Amino acid sequence: MSDGIEQIESRLAAYIDGELSESERAEIDRYLASNPAHQKLIQELKAHKQYLACLPRESAPAEVLDHLQSHLERQALLENVENDANMLRINRWPQWGAIAATLVLAVGLGGSGLFGVTGRFFEP
Repeated sequence: MSDGIEQIESRLAAYIDGELSESERAEIDRYLASNPAHQKLIQELKAHKQYLACLPRESAPAEVLDHLQSHLERQALLENVENDANMLRINRWPQWGAIAATLVLAVGLGGSGLFGVTGRFFEP
C-alpha cells in the first residue's frame, strides 16, 4: 500500500516539476479532477515553487564551506575513535560471573564436605 502512495507522490512531484510526458500529465490531470484535496495541494505547491524561484540566489562565503567541511571531517574522525574505543573495551561480566560461580561452588562443596565428615550440619 505504501508503495502505491509513494508512487503517486513521486508522480505528483514530477508533475509539479514538469518532468512528465503528455500522456502522463493527462493521466495526472484526470486524477486531480477526481481528487480535490490533491488538486488543492498541487496548487499550493506550485505557488510555493514560484515563490522560491523568485528569491535571490546568494553564494555562501568560502569560510562557511571551510568551517562546515572541517566540522564534518572532525565529527567523522571522532566517531571512528569512539567506535574503536568501544571495540577495545573488555567485557568484565563473564569474569565476575565466574568468580560468583566459584564462590557458590566452594561454599556448597565446603558445606557438603562438612556434613559428610561430621554427619551433622552446623550443630555443636
